[in-house]
Amino acid sequence: IQNCEDQASLYVRLGDFHFQNDELEEAETIYKRSLEENNEDVYSHFGLIQVYMAKEQYKDAKNYIVSINKQFEDNQDFLMNAGMVLWDAEMALGEDEKELKLALSKLENGIRSVYANIASVLDEYVNRIKDTAFVQRGIAFLRTLEKEKEDVIEYGCYAGVLYESIGQYDQAIKRYNDALKKKQDSLPYFRIGETFMALGQFQEAKHAYETCLEMDKNFLGVHL
Repeated sequence: IQNCEDQASLYVRLGDFHFQNDELEEAETIYKRSLEENNEDVYSHFGLIQVYMAKEQYKDAKNYIVSINKQFEDNQDFLMNAGMVLWDAEMALGEDEKELKLALSKLENGIRSVYANIASVLDEYVNRIKDTAFVQRGIAFLRTLEKEKEDVIEYGCYAGVLYESIGQYDQAIKRYNDALKKKQDSLPYFRIGETFMALGQFQEAKHAYETCLEMDKNFLGVHL
């Protein structure tokens, strides 16, 4: 590490290694050492925050985010990760509606700036809100992005997932079919299969799953 120009990134990787092996004290020490080298490295900060979350020090995690908020308020990775941590921490602390809305605002601001790995980011967002009172907010947010960025089909598809979660299967199917009109892709076919399964229409589900696999034989969800 001492011979590397970008020492912070190596410290982060070492910290991550300790964290993944449940060596939380060692990970915390390494992340702090990384920040001594480069206090502008957002991943070092979030390494430290994930240690607090793993220790169930939820207030410490929230307070830490507040302390670095101004430093990283324009950083897309910060906004998304901060939003997810604030949400998870508040769900553990007491589910205060005002605090959850603040967390969602950060996460949504981060999502607006995402141009890669969109599906995995939206997966994190939707999985957090789909069994909460924020489903309609999520649908409205994703439908807005769907209209603003017409070439990105994931927004409509994940709005469909939220429609599925509240039993509005006709609306979900409409979102998936609209996505397919824009682009032939495995994701909407998989979601159509899931919707038909929920409706007990197994033949239609089988056809949708088969079409999904024709487009992407490694699509994980179909094999589960």
